[in-house]
Amino acid sequence: MRILGIILICAFIIQAPCAEPASDGDHIFIYDDGLFGDIADAAKKELAADLKKRKIKWSSKSKKSGSITEVADALEKDVLKKKPSHVVLSFGIYDVCDPKKLSAKEFVVADLIKGLDEAVNKLQAANVQVIVCTPGLAGESLDEEHNAAIDKLSDAIRFLATDKGLKLCDIRKKAVAWIKANPPKKEGRLQLSKKGGKWDDEGEVLLSPLLMGSVGLSKSGIKRAIKWDERVILATSMAEWQAGIENTLIPEIRAAGPKEAPKGFF
Repeated sequence: MRILGIILICAFIIQAPCAEPASDGDHIFIYDDGLFGDIADAAKKELAADLKKRKIKWSSKSKKSGSITEVADALEKDVLKKKPSHVVLSFGIYDVCDPKKLSAKEFVVADLIKGLDEAVNKLQAANVQVIVCTPGLAGESLDEEHNAAIDKLSDAIRFLATDKGLKLCDIRKKAVAWIKANPPKKEGRLQLSKKGGKWDDEGEVLLSPLLMGSVGLSKSGIKRAIKWDERVILATSMAEWQAGIENTLIPEIRAAGPKEAPKGFF
């Protein structure tokens, strides 16, 4: 019986539903807390020709400074009435970092994930494909206390994505790996973001491919020029494009001039 139980559990995990990639005529909706828009806009700009050709609608709405716990109740008004086929959810940074909300010591991961789980259940009940994002950065010093809170929440979001068969856009993992591999020459300098929590050019070109891939709109198998602010990278695959961004484009942007680090979290 014990062996049978293990087999059944494994079968359940293997057969867990997985978000389908976007198809012709679909509607992709980005719903975030106001700190994801730069990445979404950069992805939409790069995909513009393909979106038009395939008649895929790409829209978005930001719930400024929004909490994960508020998402489920706001879905009907902000999202579901738009009748999207795919919804990308990006919330959490304010829950663990903004002093006006919860401090790193006060937040409870279980409460936040419960709120996100409720939102996912509502979307899935409406036959919507769901993509969840891990939080990004709140300042770029990885030694500060709030980063442990962000990592804890990110781990919980990753688990939820696996448990419910959701696509994951792991912004946190990519951003942290980049900062660790590319320590700033000047202490306190921001490399991927800027004052107000927005992503700068480096952040956009590093992270927007993750969003494209999470909704199934990655480029592959074709030779194309990817242009970002007059800089061009030729790629024959998504992996080659990403490597070009990290090894060529971002160092070029960084060399263009330092950015002053803001005070505080954002």
